[in-house]
Amino acid sequence: MTMTREKLENLANFGRNGTVNRTVEITDVTAPITEALLSDFEVFFIGYLNDSSANAFTNAELFAFEAWVNGGGNMVVTCDSASYDAVCAHFGHPATTSSVNPHTPTAEGAVHPLFDGPFGAAASINMAGTQGYFTATGGATVLAEDAGGNPTVLEKRLGAGRVVLLADVNIIAVGGLTAGDAITNNNDRFLANLFAYAGPNRPVANDFNGDGHGDILWRNTSNSTVVIHMIEDFVRVASRGIGTVSVATWDMVGTGDFNRDGRADILWHNTSTGATVMWQMNGFSRTAQTIGVVPLVWEIKGITDYNDDGSADILWRHTGNGVVVAWEMNGFTRKAAQGMGGAPTVWQIEN
Repeated sequence: MTMTREKLENLANFGRNGTVNRTVEITDVTAPITEALLSDFEVFFIGYLNDSSANAFTNAELFAFEAWVNGGGNMVVTCDSASYDAVCAHFGHPATTSSVNPHTPTAEGAVHPLFDGPFGAAASINMAGTQGYFTATGGATVLAEDAGGNPTVLEKRLGAGRVVLLADVNIIAVGGLTAGDAITNNNDRFLANLFAYAGPNRPVANDFNGDGHGDILWRNTSNSTVVIHMIEDFVRVASRGIGTVSVATWDMVGTGDFNRDGRADILWHNTSTGATVMWQMNGFSRTAQTIGVVPLVWEIKGITDYNDDGSADILWRHTGNGVVVAWEMNGFTRKAAQGMGGAPTVWQIEN
């Protein structure tokens, strides 16, 4: 999987100044699988293993995977046929042949970080060689289907962890990827989004340039200028104005990493029109987009990740009846609005 490694280890893709602000370190494993061994990893990838080979996983190893995922581990597994699907089958999703290109995202997949993540959108992906699909999907979310409607990309939540299952390793290897270390085609984007999603996402609060240090966001109450001070170890290393936003009509309601690129973004709410605007940040550069217009009886009360997908979400509360609703976000896209109950208005949300 030379091309896979080249793209994941390219610092322009995963690195301090890359598209995603963290590096990918790849370690090949030949030792028996145990929970202790797995605890050294943040993501465990299984690419292509014959169930009849001498190296096939034992029942003890399969249950070690399950226990590790339940405890918060993340796995990416490929299974293209009944002879190569022991791990997928153990998680309840056996594979068979043959699927047909192209493989397009379902409604859930189209707004999922795998198909619409920090490396861009992948409208469809292709397989090569043996092309499988999953014969059972119970308990999993189907993220993509082949041309015949067969499920080919799944995500399963298990305890505190998750497993992403692909019905062909070549989606993210030779036959699907372009040569070299650049992210060029849909399969490249899917690969990069996949590992950006599967990997740890622990953004530092108010880190606008992705250097691992929190920065300071200023706003002038007289002339509405917005300025960022870039900080490293208590030292201001750079300072620049990033725009002017009227104090009279726009509230800066908070920051969070909405697109999983390891950089904090800025959320604004217009107190006159109800418009909500997001600035996706990359250092001092910003890309702005309106993400919705909401009646003024609704107030933003929080920005945090409610579903553990690595993307910050937005918490709203109705000032009249106390109802609470969360917008499940993926970048600029509102995936869903989730009702979360409420409380009489004598109760205030404090955090």
